[in-house]
Amino acid sequence: MEENETATSLEEHRREMELTIRCYRTEIAREVHAEELVEQCMTSNPFAFSATLADEDTMYLNQAKKEPDWKQFHEAMIKEIKDHTDGKHWEVVPRDSMPKGHRAMRGVWSMKRKRRVGTGEVYKWKARLCIDGSSQEKGVNYWETYSPVVGWETIRSLLTLAILNKWTTRQIDFVLAFPQAEVECPMYMEIPKECYVDGSEFNEKNVLLLKKNLYGTKQASRVWFEFLKEGLLDIGFEQSNEDKAVFYKGETIFIVYVDDGILMGPNGQEIADVIRTLGEKYKLTDEGDLNEYLGIKMKRTKEGRELTQPALIQRILQTVGVALDRGDRQEVKTPATKTLHKDEGGEKRRLDWDYRSVVGMLNWLARSTRPELIFAVSQVGRFMAFPKKSHEDAIMRICTYLRDTRDKGMIMKPNKKKGFEVYADADFAGGYNKHNAEDPATAKSRTCYHIMFNNCLVYSHSKLQTEIALSTTEAEYICLSQALRTVISLMRFFQELAKKIKSFKYKRPVFKCKAFEDNNGAIAIATTENLRPRTKHINIKYHHFKRYVRKGYVTIERIDTKDQLADIGTKALLPHVFVPLRKALIGW
Repeated sequence: MEENETATSLEEHRREMELTIRCYRTEIAREVHAEELVEQCMTSNPFAFSATLADEDTMYLNQAKKEPDWKQFHEAMIKEIKDHTDGKHWEVVPRDSMPKGHRAMRGVWSMKRKRRVGTGEVYKWKARLCIDGSSQEKGVNYWETYSPVVGWETIRSLLTLAILNKWTTRQIDFVLAFPQAEVECPMYMEIPKECYVDGSEFNEKNVLLLKKNLYGTKQASRVWFEFLKEGLLDIGFEQSNEDKAVFYKGETIFIVYVDDGILMGPNGQEIADVIRTLGEKYKLTDEGDLNEYLGIKMKRTKEGRELTQPALIQRILQTVGVALDRGDRQEVKTPATKTLHKDEGGEKRRLDWDYRSVVGMLNWLARSTRPELIFAVSQVGRFMAFPKKSHEDAIMRICTYLRDTRDKGMIMKPNKKKGFEVYADADFAGGYNKHNAEDPATAKSRTCYHIMFNNCLVYSHSKLQTEIALSTTEAEYICLSQALRTVISLMRFFQELAKKIKSFKYKRPVFKCKAFEDNNGAIAIATTENLRPRTKHINIKYHHFKRYVRKGYVTIERIDTKDQLADIGTKALLPHVFVPLRKALIGW
């Protein structure tokens, strides 16, 4: 999905985050720790955070005019206006015809170069005419804004199934998606400057009465999703109860991420028929077999798929100024060497690249195809409000590591004997340092867990715990509980999937999960009913999974620390420990 077309609800989430961070840039911020808020936002919604990335290929109209390829952008503007006009997406009306209480919103041009994921070659110039949604008023021209988007855990889990069962996969792209839906309430927009609509140029006398749902409004993504859902239900699809961005029809599964869709299933002809039927209701293009999705290359291999993001890695390296040629410099084998702190009295940054932008790109990379970076990226993300040279150096270390591994990604080689497996680990008060003891954040433990399905990684998570654990056992138990909260939801999704897809085969009638933990105390709490004096204070919210243990849906087993895959996301590791864990996690 294009960054300037990111779901409006996610964009709103990002804006709220930025506003809160700005508020925290006071002396009070140092007491309540703005960096923890940033980390929480990055972790809970990496898609939203990716929208903040500074991108030289995305620009406003005045910036595009200064570019050498302005001619191509200008041609794209003409096409955009023609598409809206031909589609009757608006009507030119006198300004004084607007109802009382309504005002015309500003129109904004968003320009973007589209590049191929593998080579970085520009193949398309886009000009998107958007409404400036910041001028909207709740209750006047918008109400609800939330719109479901599919999560990576769902995409990777279904992709694993497709590989195992040799299912057909197809990708579709809805063309000018949002304006295919009608507006939910009357809205007016100024005629943008340098824009001719039905012979009317920008002036004070006329405005555009919108008939269709334009990009930029707060509810645009929601209106489009509801329109798409209604059409899918009309042609026989059923919406998933567990993931609202997944739909079923016959043996076909349809996954939606705003205006990008994936269809998969055992019956290729049925999928072709679905695409043809969808093409009669919506404007779309059939992109063929799934090979690129959300900027990720999904290359087929003999045993499965390899997911890589070479163009994004190259863009990160160019942004921070790391040369692709290593020269005589020593290879960097790990992305992090130590635990970072606020470093309040430390040296100021020296380089001029945008710290937050680079962290956003690294966060998207780590959560998409490079989960071995998850600890290092989570660390540097905590200090976006007040970065110092030590944090800048940590990013340069990550980028140098990427330089030496830029052609790598995530290798998916399913093994149907494995089922669901969870590796959960916590580093008890791992950030404690006597020189920073006055900072309460150093007392918090770091959680990391990886969820595997049929030996393929489907979800990774690493962040500081929100509460201060009083022992290693408590920190490990909190981590285990959080990990199982996610996997239990996935198990329910697959139970539903097994009922919908008749040819879906699994050796057991009930989906089960095996969780690996390296702390005996946490295992004891998880598998027994008695509460010990030192752990009885643990909040009931962390005991939610115990009934799954009692019924045998979840088994918790002891694992040696050297085999604990989640260790890679809790602390900086030496190469002889890091490299084997990386291979077990993502295949290289």
